[in-house]
Amino acid sequence: MLTSDGRTLTVRVFKENDQLMSQPAGQRAQRLLATDSMYTFHVGQGTGIRVAFQIENGRAVGMTLYQLGREMHGTRQHDRSIQPKYDGVYLLQNDGRTLEVRVYTEQDVLIAQPMGQPAQRLIAKRSHAFAVGDSTHIRVTFEVENGRAVRMTLFQGGRQIEGARKLP
Repeated sequence: MLTSDGRTLTVRVFKENDQLMSQPAGQRAQRLLATDSMYTFHVGQGTGIRVAFQIENGRAVGMTLYQLGREMHGTRQHDRSIQPKYDGVYLLQNDGRTLEVRVYTEQDVLIAQPMGQPAQRLIAKRSHAFAVGDSTHIRVTFEVENGRAVRMTLFQGGRQIEGARKLP
């Protein structure tokens, strides 16, 4: 949510097909285009609008929108009503063996932890698709029904391992 002179603007920032997008409430989404500055982007092409993200510990915590000589500032707010619920335990089946993976959220960061292994941050790449930690070779996807993940698929080393969410 951005504010300026008593006005409030809600802006959703998300990834779509590996492109960073911005969508003010009630408007169409536009692609964020990189500038020379690491955390500053042009909103669409030729709009004259820029956004700059404030980063702490590698995560965006705020945003400033620059338009027509005016600035709007805001802090990151996580809207859980639009976020599918990935948290849970998944039982992935592989060659007759079961790999239990706990997925949970910690300080708005999605984490996956296979039983007996270290926890890894899940980094959103597309809708319901994530990279695991810093790896470019390990990823997971979730099948979502009615706003909750029901299955998880792990892609690693050319293999695909999938399994259902464990019911409470």
